[in-house]
Amino acid sequence: MAEGQTQSAGAGLLAGKRCLVMGIQNRWSIAHAIAEAMAAAGARLALTYVDERAKRDADAFIAEHPGTLGYACDVESDDDLDALAEALGRDLGGVEALVHSIGYAPAAALKGRFVDTSRADWGTALSVSAYSLVAAANRVVPFLGGGGSVTTQTKLGSERGVPPDNVMGG
Repeated sequence: MAEGQTQSAGAGLLAGKRCLVMGIQNRWSIAHAIAEAMAAAGARLALTYVDERAKRDADAFIAEHPGTLGYACDVESDDDLDALAEALGRDLGGVEALVHSIGYAPAAALKGRFVDTSRADWGTALSVSAYSLVAAANRVVPFLGGGGSVTTQTKLGSERGVPPDNVMGG
């Protein structure tokens, strides 16, 4: 593509592909940036958000990218994940890609010393940030057909501790 040229909708590496991006939190979130890049590459998107605050930014994205769908999904809820899978089948007939961009820990787990993290806060952080990939993939993989991709991210904190994020690593 020539310098200064932009990718038109429906053209590009992901033209005709249906992609689910989980974890839109706000317009600065990694999920939002990934969704922007996928839309620019021609993908038809489905986005998930966890609450009404995140829905505002998801709705703004949807307004800027016609054809994009948004779904509330609390990854701690099997009912929400089941409803998401049902909606993807009904509304899109499936997807070619799942992008998991979700990380969370309770505020108390982000302060103080790592060794003082409670079992409950550790469990919440691990369940939301990691197990939710397994739970979502379990429901989405049947829609991938004979191919597709499942992608997630990690943080520098997976390689070394970076204060002050404590249990989330940095």
